[in-house]
Amino acid sequence: MKKGGPEVQIEQMRRAMETLKDVADVIDRGEEGATVSMPLNEAAFAFRIEVDTFRKMGEREQELGISVVDERVVVKLYGGETERREAYQFLFGLTQSIPQGTTSVFLESREVPPNLLEKTPGVKGIIEVLKGSALPDEDLVLLQIHLGTLWVGLRNRAGLPDPAEVFSAVAY
Repeated sequence: MKKGGPEVQIEQMRRAMETLKDVADVIDRGEEGATVSMPLNEAAFAFRIEVDTFRKMGEREQELGISVVDERVVVKLYGGETERREAYQFLFGLTQSIPQGTTSVFLESREVPPNLLEKTPGVKGIIEVLKGSALPDEDLVLLQIHLGTLWVGLRNRAGLPDPAEVFSAVAY
């Protein structure tokens, strides 16, 4: 068999179809957390997406999610674990700086992760308020909710402080 010849392509297509059946079986059974893995070339066949596109996604540590809303299939690209960790570390430091009175120093010394501003509603406004004045309680609660949400979404929490540490420091 020649590499890349018709026989190889037919075998790749056959395996890709088997893998798609495995994906459908996982969905049918409703197994939360179940995963299906396949080589890049099979994924390219199965999903009709270029191998290089998948490679770029992998390099950026991104994830693809699929859901169904109102009889429509929604495909969403999620930021990678590294981006989520950076956003968490920034929000933790920001929240921690409030009771310490060091918020302006923190904001001057740290760059806001771009994905945090894009994907976390209200954070840009909270940062703007913090630059000029004290933060209202409802905005502080919103900041803590975002921090907790990021914490829950992290798969690898190694080396990160628990949000409970900053929650207790920001008592009302």
